[in-house]
Amino acid sequence: MTDESGNSAGATRGTSWLIAVLEVLAIAAIFAAAGAWPTPDVNEAAYLTKARHAADPSWGAGDFYLETPDAHGVFYLVMGPLAAALPLETAAWIGRIAGWLALAVGFRHLASATVTGPGWSQARHSWATLVAAALFSLAMRQTTAAGEWVIGGCEAKVFAWALVFGGLGEVVRGRLAIGWCLLGGATAFHPLVGGWSMVAATVAALAQRPWASRPSSWSVVAALAIAGVLLAAGGIVPALLLNAGADAATKEAAARLYVVERLPHHLLVDTFATGFVARHLLAASLWWLLHGMIPANPARRRLDAFTLAALGISLAGVLVTWAEPWTPSLAHGLLRYYWFRVGDVAVPLALAITAAVAVADDAACRRIVAM
Repeated sequence: MTDESGNSAGATRGTSWLIAVLEVLAIAAIFAAAGAWPTPDVNEAAYLTKARHAADPSWGAGDFYLETPDAHGVFYLVMGPLAAALPLETAAWIGRIAGWLALAVGFRHLASATVTGPGWSQARHSWATLVAAALFSLAMRQTTAAGEWVIGGCEAKVFAWALVFGGLGEVVRGRLAIGWCLLGGATAFHPLVGGWSMVAATVAALAQRPWASRPSSWSVVAALAIAGVLLAAGGIVPALLLNAGADAATKEAAARLYVVERLPHHLLVDTFATGFVARHLLAASLWWLLHGMIPANPARRRLDAFTLAALGISLAGVLVTWAEPWTPSLAHGLLRYYWFRVGDVAVPLALAITAAVAVADDAACRRIVAM
């Protein structure tokens, strides 16, 4: 078979795969440039020692921290043998490289549907995709409200965000069941990253019906949806069991210490670093302004819906924070769940993709210059 240019279909597919691989490697290099600082990074010492102990319980036997219940068992299952077989510093670098590659694959899958425009050549698409990756890396440093990060060391949420990007790549194409399955895998790696992303994707799906044509097989859709739930349960159930056996007073005190003493800069909006909320809102406003200047695209509309849902979750977190003076126990119990995490990533992600489309689209550039 040949295409309209006379090229064989196999050669065309081969070229497409080569372009995809080169784009992934370039995106991974961009992410590595943003996160290749000396080991150990924040949380790497905790994650990798737990992973090594999980693979080899005799290592660090009797240590209080290492033998506490685990909330990231899938990560320890994956990284444990590596952490047990190699020096922890080497394991950290291997894990980082694997994480950057996974993020690049997920990001490229999402960008291939959203960073595009009418009549774009392959060269323009590839260039805009790399611009989007670079802008995302920068925006993640400069536009978060609660200090969330994606590109960094070897820990569970890096791989969870990679699966979220891959899942969103399916969701924006209207393939909700496959996207749900990938988001379930993200939840297995990190219950909060994947769990909140599943919530935002579900809300967006309900708001954006119909997403795609009627599935050819509802049984396959149902099987994938069930698989997604089961995968998610692999992360959520262990996390819910962390407090098993503790009395109510202990749980209340632990929640207060976690939210008020240990991590208020991530969990209590009125303690966020000065200017963080303002710059986050400015980034969201800029995304919304730019999104009205670029050509309509079903995939981008679905990503917009996900972003708005993520901001809705953040707004709910603000309301819970405001309720703290009146119901501190309830507020602290709820605020443990990082209500601002998915919004912190969704806004720079949507901004980066929208801005990359705007600078690569001639008509959008003319509209922006004419303002």
